[in-house]
Order: sequence, then structure tokens, then C-alpha cells
Amino acid sequence: MKKIFLLLLVMCFSCSSEDSERITTNPPDKENPVTHYRLVKVEQYDTDDVLDETITYNYNASGELITSTEVDDGTTYVSTLNYSGNKVISISRSFINDLTYTYTGDLVTTRSVLSDGILFTNEYTYNALNQLTNEKQFNDGVLCCSTTYSYNSQQNMFNAEYTNNNSSLDGDTYYTHDTMKNPFKDFLPPSLAKISDIGKSENNILKAGSNEPFVYEYNEKGYPTKKTTHVADDLYIVDKYYYAEL
Repeated sequence: MKKIFLLLLVMCFSCSSEDSERITTNPPDKENPVTHYRLVKVEQYDTDDVLDETITYNYNASGELITSTEVDDGTTYVSTLNYSGNKVISISRSFINDLTYTYTGDLVTTRSVLSDGILFTNEYTYNALNQLTNEKQFNDGVLCCSTTYSYNSQQNMFNAEYTNNNSSLDGDTYYTHDTMKNPFKDFLPPSLAKISDIGKSENNILKAGSNEPFVYEYNEKGYPTKKTTHVADDLYIVDKYYYAEL
């Protein structure tokens, strides 16, 4: 799951009952019904249906994500989001070097990390709707690769076109989506959701390129509670999503 959280920041399960998929923090208010869920935990089960990884998300009183804690094969990995006002300026990580962010207005324009003596910097460009349209990666100041994103009228990213210094790696991927709520767009700070692989679309990815489609189950508010990913033959990985009511 560490790789899942990193994927979200650098650029996701059936239960015995509905209550096991929903963590209630306040009693229901019949006059003001719950309309939103906050993602608080993801569990991933391997192809033998054995719990493999768990990640929990913690928020401050303002509802801002402050930490993610992942347990993977007995090892705990913690990521801490550091804010200046309402902007995440860095992410401290117990397992690898920190990420740092710079902004123009409310939009992230660069993200940097020093790894193995190399400074990796991503630069971001947006359209008039503040959607991420281009991402360039530089390794010690040298352009490595670039990705251009396109969106449809549902505000979903439907195409990512890649170019690389090694032209044999060039290509593009087309995406299709469901019409349900994407919890990753809501749980990340908006500025980080825009640059994440999963958070930049309004809805959940159903299919990426020629891969087998994902299969979802949803709760009554339209959020996914289970995602099944086909691996090979009759082998599947299952993600389960748990929420707190807001």
C-alpha cells in the first residue's frame, strides 16, 4: 500500500455488513442527512484473500489530512503532511526522503525530492479550469519525460500521453470512468488531488488502457466500498474502503 499512497502524491475491497464499511462518528441527523463521506482506511487483500496491507488516514479538526499510516508485512510507514496556512508545503516520510512543494496561487507548480543523490523535480501546468494538463520531470535539471492530460465534459481525465527521452517508452493511455463519487478526490487536499493519478478525476477509473476493467461495489451515497482488480487468469486483488460520515 506504500506504493499506492506514493502514487497518489507523486503524480485503492466485500464486507459482511454495511456497518463494517462505514465508520460512524456522529449519530444520524434526520433533518440534515449525511451527504458526504471521508475516507479513513483502505485494506488490500492478496490473491489468496489474505489481508496484505492496511493504510489509515487521520485528519485535524478542520478536516485536513495530516497523516497516513500504512502497515505492510509488519512494517509501519508514516507520511505526515506539513501545512503553511491551507497549503501542503512538504510531506515528511518515515521510509524515504521528504517531498517539498511550491505554489503559484493555490496551485502546485513544482514538487521536489532528493533520492540517491539525484534531485527529482516535477513541474506542473494547468488549464483555465485549473486542471492539470502537463507534467514534466527533471532529473538534476535535465528533462526526463513529460505527460500531457486531456479531460472530458464530466471533468474526468480520459487520456494521458507520455513522451520520454527514450522514445521507445512514448505512448498514451485512455481511461474510462464510472459515474460515482471518487473518494480520493475528496480526501487529499485539493492542490494535491489535482496532481495525483487517482484524484484528478471526478469519478472512479473503470478501465486503463487494455487492462481488464476494475469492478466496484458502492454504498448508498455512491462511494466505492470494494474494488476488485484482475491480476491474471482467476487471480484477483481486492481493496476495501472505509469511511467516516460528515
